Amino acid sequence: MQLISLRDAAKVLAYEISHRVAMDLSNLISIASSTGSEHMMMVKGLDIPSNILGKSYTISLTAYGEFYYVEVRIIDWSWLNSSSMIPIQTSSCKVVFELGSGTLNFNSIKIHYSSKILSGVKNFVVWIVKDGEVIKAGLGVMGD
Repeated sequence: MQLISLRDAAKVLAYEISHRVAMDLSNLISIASSTGSEHMMMVKGLDIPSNILGKSYTISLTAYGEFYYVEVRIIDWSWLNSSSMIPIQTSSCKVVFELGSGTLNFNSIKIHYSSKILSGVKNFVVWIVKDGEVIKAGLGVMGD
């Protein structure tokens, strides 16, 4: 009975994290698409748990068909994962999710981005960059 309770608790925690990250990305995209600014960057720092029930996990951006999801997967328990769709409510801009990895520099801000982030990193962020009618969005770690 205790294993079922641990499994349920881990599943709920994974869902809460995936849902929060997906909603934060969605909110940034919505704000960027509704503003009159042609060039902008927005970054939101997230304080997420360093582990789920003592286990490390990954947060990933994934695409299934035309839809994008935030997926949380517990590393030691490959059978336990949770996905939350990122709702995109804009028709005025094209939204592109950064599914690779690299470094983003915007003025004095530096973000090391990746489509997969390991739990426990410091300065975990979601970010968007708007350039004209294109909004790029992703996961990352704020750098020096």
